[in-house]
Amino acid sequence: VTYLASERKVRRRAGRLHLASPFRDPPAAAAAQALGAAAPALSDSISRGEVVSRPASPWLFIPLRKSQAYATLLTTDNSDYFRGAMVLGSSIRSFDSARDMVCLVTSSVPEEWRSALTVAGWTVAVVDEVAEFWFGKSEECSRFDKDQGERWGHMATKLRLWQQLKYERILYLDADTILTGDASDAFDKVKGFAAERARFHSYFNAGVMMLSPSEATYQDLLKEGSKEHKNKFGNVIDCTEQALLNSYYDGSTPERGVTKLAIGRADVANDWQAAGAGAPFAVHWITHSCPKPWVVADGEEAVPSDCDAVMYAYWKRVWDRLTSATEESSKGSIGSRRPNVRRMLRRLAGVSAGHSTAQALECEYDCPQAPPPPGFPG
Repeated sequence: VTYLASERKVRRRAGRLHLASPFRDPPAAAAAQALGAAAPALSDSISRGEVVSRPASPWLFIPLRKSQAYATLLTTDNSDYFRGAMVLGSSIRSFDSARDMVCLVTSSVPEEWRSALTVAGWTVAVVDEVAEFWFGKSEECSRFDKDQGERWGHMATKLRLWQQLKYERILYLDADTILTGDASDAFDKVKGFAAERARFHSYFNAGVMMLSPSEATYQDLLKEGSKEHKNKFGNVIDCTEQALLNSYYDGSTPERGVTKLAIGRADVANDWQAAGAGAPFAVHWITHSCPKPWVVADGEEAVPSDCDAVMYAYWKRVWDRLTSATEESSKGSIGSRRPNVRRMLRRLAGVSAGHSTAQALECEYDCPQAPPPPGFPG
């Protein structure tokens, strides 16, 4: 299996799965042992009212960033995007435990999903749907495929992000993205509005955005939507929230400038085993030439030769760790280890348990196993 350099490695030892851990690192283990040995003396000194000098901590302290958050959005009862949000949330928590995670949902999202989303780390915020400004409202804005209507026909609600005034900065990611590394630099270094750099045009994609919530900006965006749409993309995207945001963040003033974020794509291969600044912190399944990750994970399609097979395997690995039927395969995942919760997630997503990640790794040397879905790297 090809792992990302940034990913916590799962390794096989004595027939069992183990996470690489600082507790198995000799210097960290020695420091922990020394701290434990000193605990009784410290306790006695405190009970006698003596001033105690605190020993240097061997542990890394990460302060909470309560003014910053990740966010995603669900607006329909499409279970595929529910699965995507679950995987996205689990991937975020693998790299970042300091920031909040907020999933905006509308009344169309089933109640059961809302509690299930917390398993992957999301805090659910119910918002009113924002009616589409242009999509489906005219003949030219009704030329779309059925799946495009389902995916893009409710995305004006994305503007509710600007009303999340509890936060100073929000990194928004569509539910068909996955975090592949630490995004702290984006929070710390990117100023103003930022969005995903496009590959085939000069505008930005609205699937990944960094923004500062503001009621005034929200009202300005509504005003922009009340105007006639502009013809920037030359297709039905001109009728979507992406076109609206590109019209507003057009660089006409400093406040309306945009920084382009280097986000990975399923149709662009990266060197995922190279540590450092070369790999993007997130990948987006934005192209029609590469199927959505859940389609490949379920074995419905193979990974096309021009799509990043490592990313498909990574997405499936995170999903399996969330929902596998065995306890061992859930170690190292973000989510519940309780079998009933994992069964619930599979039921809500409408999928079976599938091939166990733990079984696949255990049987690599010891017993026969069923092959993975076609197109997965070995």
